[in-house]
Amino acid sequence: MKDKSDVTNIEFEIEDCVFFRNITQSIFYIEHGCRIIDVFVDGNHKLVFVFLKEDHKKVIDLWMQNKYIN
Repeated sequence: MKDKSDVTNIEFEIEDCVFFRNITQSIFYIEHGCRIIDVFVDGNHKLVFVFLKEDHKKVIDLWMQNKYIN
């Protein structure tokens, strides 16, 4: 299913994305070159960052290695 971000104006397939409510992880992804596809507030008043699964695959191992260091 396609969606379009009100924030970034990017059109994307929901199935091709990952959704994070973890601000620290989202910052890590941004710092490592992942592009924000969308950002929104969910029904529980949580900020949600949307990234492409292909970007997620590139940095998830690095995130897992580093999340216990900080």
